[in-house]
Amino acid sequence: MNYESGPRPRVWGGAKHRKEKTMAVLVGKVKTMRQVQGEYKDGKRKGEAWEFLSLDIIDEDSGLVWSCQLPSGDEGYQKVADGDGLVNHRVQVVVMGQSAGEWEGKDGTKNKQVRSTITDVQDLGRVQRAVTAVA
Repeated sequence: MNYESGPRPRVWGGAKHRKEKTMAVLVGKVKTMRQVQGEYKDGKRKGEAWEFLSLDIIDEDSGLVWSCQLPSGDEGYQKVADGDGLVNHRVQVVVMGQSAGEWEGKDGTKNKQVRSTITDVQDLGRVQRAVTAVA
């Protein structure tokens, strides 16, 4: 893959400004990005709203897709949410933790998924497709 060279990567929010521990650093291409909103259905926060950005990031090293969530309370959330979008951009993120859960598809099938909570989103530029010459 060829990456567009340009100005220094944009850095939004993050753990380096807080006293939190880093679990991992992930570098890859953003496959999808969308805003997810909802409301707690039970527990002491029942009725309260929640929101996060969901990003599917293709890991450069393994080729595996990581399901990532950037919480709305993150320092860099608004800049990422209001930006031009990171789909087809190379990014570096700090993984703060992971959780596993089950979700139900529209057809009723149950699926298991690992979700990674992220911070420190750095846009490393748009991924450029390699052009191959045809003889």
